[in-house]
Amino acid sequence: MVKSKKLSNISILTGIACAMYVVESFIPLPMPLPGVRWGFSNLPVLLSAVLDYGVLSCAMIAFGKSFIGGLLSGRIASATFFMGLSGSIASALFMGWLKKHAPKVGTIGISELGALLNNTVQILIAGLILGNSKAVFYYYPYLVLIGTVTAYLLAVVSNIFLRSTNHDAKV
Repeated sequence: MVKSKKLSNISILTGIACAMYVVESFIPLPMPLPGVRWGFSNLPVLLSAVLDYGVLSCAMIAFGKSFIGGLLSGRIASATFFMGLSGSIASALFMGWLKKHAPKVGTIGISELGALLNNTVQILIAGLILGNSKAVFYYYPYLVLIGTVTAYLLAVVSNIFLRSTNHDAKV
């Protein structure tokens, strides 16, 4: 892919991720869990991984959506911002790595494993911020449950998008 086209696509995906980050903060969860978000803004990160834009591109989109989204939503420099940023970047790096080094893993697998790593890193960062309080680890099953559902939905939407744009979508 031509570098300028790839850079344009990364910029567009970052902008979409930022908008989704802000919009998803207005969509309530079916259960009251403070600080927990749906994770729909990870769709552009997943697309960049599945389209094989590279590990660094995935991380740039994740950083951009977390940083700009944090600025726009007023969450910048909060504990939840650092948790989300850490989880998002770790997940993006892993999803980009998976696409390159485990080509048999499909979109659903990349999405689900990325979500699991995202949630795991967020809980570990929360544990560090709260001084290794065990209470935060009770959140983990809820995060994994919501993350699993969202990751599946994102993979389905991603595959629909890829098929509609004539890309090969591997489930």
